[in-house]
Amino acid sequence: MAQVLPFNGFYTGNDPKNSARECVNFIPVRHDAGSLSEYTLESTTGITGPISKAYIRPPGNILSDVVTWGSKFVGITGAKILAVTSQRFLIAASGDNSESFDLPDYGGIVYDVRFAKGSDKLLINTRSTESTQLGWVYDGQTSPVSVNYTTQLGLGGNENIADVVYFGDRYLLMSEGETGVHKGRVYYSAIGDPSSYDALSFFRTLEQNSKNTGIHILNGRLYLFSDDGYSVWSVSPDVNLPFSQQKGSAGSIGMLDPMGKCESGGVLYFIGRDGTKLGFYAMTGGSPELISTPAIDDVLNKDSDKSFVNCFDFIDGGRKYIAFSIGDYTLCLDAKTGEYHRRSTEGGRWEVVGAGYNELDNNKQVFFGKTTLFDSGSNYFVKSGFSDQSIGTEFDELVNRKLVTSPFNSNGVSNIVQELSFQTSIDYSSLSPVTLPELSLSISSDFGSTYNSVRTNSFDEEGENTKLLRFMSIGFFRQAFVFKIETSNIYPHKILKMLTRLKKGFRQI
Repeated sequence: MAQVLPFNGFYTGNDPKNSARECVNFIPVRHDAGSLSEYTLESTTGITGPISKAYIRPPGNILSDVVTWGSKFVGITGAKILAVTSQRFLIAASGDNSESFDLPDYGGIVYDVRFAKGSDKLLINTRSTESTQLGWVYDGQTSPVSVNYTTQLGLGGNENIADVVYFGDRYLLMSEGETGVHKGRVYYSAIGDPSSYDALSFFRTLEQNSKNTGIHILNGRLYLFSDDGYSVWSVSPDVNLPFSQQKGSAGSIGMLDPMGKCESGGVLYFIGRDGTKLGFYAMTGGSPELISTPAIDDVLNKDSDKSFVNCFDFIDGGRKYIAFSIGDYTLCLDAKTGEYHRRSTEGGRWEVVGAGYNELDNNKQVFFGKTTLFDSGSNYFVKSGFSDQSIGTEFDELVNRKLVTSPFNSNGVSNIVQELSFQTSIDYSSLSPVTLPELSLSISSDFGSTYNSVRTNSFDEEGENTKLLRFMSIGFFRQAFVFKIETSNIYPHKILKMLTRLKKGFRQI
């Protein structure tokens, strides 16, 4: 009699014998008791594109937050989704169209760009290692205009402005300076004017000892994060001090970096810090709640470069996910079920760095990728595209998908595994297959450290829906067996159920 084996998502533990388990570019979807199995593995939604676009110079990589700008429509294409490249181009994309605007007066590499979205003006800010720091103001119609923070604040040198927000009809600049006069400060603009600042127009938390690491507006209040905590602020009626700290509202959970946060559905998600330990947190207005598993924490706390993190939300198959990247990993949280899975491009972190929504096309979702590629002449491919459930590619590239299971055993009893079978579903509607794509299987008897030779089996032919992908004579396992399944094809597909036929042997002591 066949036995149903469970699917799983990203690791749920960090013990070495369990830590091989992961789900890469497959989504583990939980079902009710009446389904074929408790979980289905679904391939991630495809992305159209890329777009070929002419530039006056190489655009460089996308090194910014990605935003949808309220009710504004930018340029002649009516795009709403904005990002900035390392060679200081503001790109506005609608998915299948793209425009670019030069960010003037700045010669250095632009990176870690943040946006403050006002009602009719956008403040664009980049981190800087230069002695002078600039931002840009954009109204959606004319070219962006530069703003020299250093000249206006008059304090000599880089202000280390790392995050910006719009709050109380003012644009706020958060300095991440670790020493000197800027430490802990948040500067605010004149009312409604993102180009006008004063050296004495700032606030800070007096009890704060570490540097600022992020600022965010959540449910009508302003949260100022540092390395080791946060404070909560509100708009004040005092014209001389327009913002006041709420008494008793401070907490001890810090934030890693402003690029490692995003808001979705009234919840702030961020890579946070409790003492020296990083975790993934969520907060709605009370205290931050740790929502990462021990294995997610293990990834976050690896000895890797903590720069160039990012965080954003997106929709896949009608379900909302929060993606956050650090090191070589992009991990995705199902906001409803709490399940994690991993997304990867060619074994590293996911190419996608942000998503937005194009109101001109029924709110269709638009994705941005982090790299731009040379096409010909002065043309470059911009990795922008619509989500498309009828394809299995991303920006016209194949996606490698993999599931590594948890170890299967029978309470210490050895197993003779006679067969592993998979019930699958595949959609050929976008392009008829020339050859049937394959599912690959390999087995491990040492908890995922090594695998035996790869076996393959073909998916259903078009119109067929009863085929089982069967693999026979798997082997004898004294403690446990782990298996890895892999696919790489251009079609959306699902693995609905996995079954095994096995015989129990003698008990191991």
